Parts: sequence; structure tokens; C-alpha cells
Amino acid sequence: MANFTLKYLLLCLIFFLLACATGCRRSVEFHPTKWISMDNLQSLTIVSPTELEFTAGGPIYLCAYTKQSDGLRAVLAAEGKVFYFRYDSNGFISPDGATLLPEREQRQWRARFAPPSKKSIQEELLERPPPPK
Repeated sequence: MANFTLKYLLLCLIFFLLACATGCRRSVEFHPTKWISMDNLQSLTIVSPTELEFTAGGPIYLCAYTKQSDGLRAVLAAEGKVFYFRYDSNGFISPDGATLLPEREQRQWRARFAPPSKKSIQEELLERPPPPK
């Protein structure tokens, strides 16, 4: 009887380990990620685990991409073009050399380092409250 119980427990343990190894993987939710150049002319958006969008101030290219050791390789099959985006400590380097920063970091950088906007005299006068009567 003890031998049967031990075999049954061992069989259940093996079944449990196999089930966890093959079927208990958590599905990873995908979140689109966007990188933008400082001049806002170029952007790279990873829209799915296999596709990205790239624009350089003109049309938006929808490309299939693969991860490589030094960056991303994007293929625009319709036109036979291949774009390479190299990894950088800040984000990516676009094919023409522009640095693409993550959208959130770019906003923070602009808020911290952008020069204050200079208002014209007309804009300042418009913002003032009217004189009391």
C-alpha cells in the first residue's frame, strides 16, 4: 500500500512539473514604445512584437523587424529597403545618424534644458489683466 502511494505521489509530481514547464508560462503583454529625434522629424514606434513604424519627416514606413546584437534591422518588403537602428545608451541611432530618445525621456529633457520661450510685447500685454475702471 505504501509503495502504491509513493508511486502515485511521484507520478503526480512529475505531471505537475511537466505542466508547469510547458503550460504555465505567463503571457507577456505588449506595450507600444516610441522613440523621437530631438528635432521631432524622425520617430520609431514599435507597434507589435514583429512590426515597427519609422518616419523621417515624410511617409510612415511599416516594417517587419528583427533584433540583432547591435540594434534593430527593419525591412520594408514593399520597396525592398532595409533600415538599421543601432542601440545607443540613450535610445537608438537612426540610419542617418540622428539620436532617437524614448518619448518620455525626450519630454523630460526638453522641460529641463529647453530655453525659456521669449514672448513678444503684444503677447505679454494680452496676458495682463485689464486695468481697473
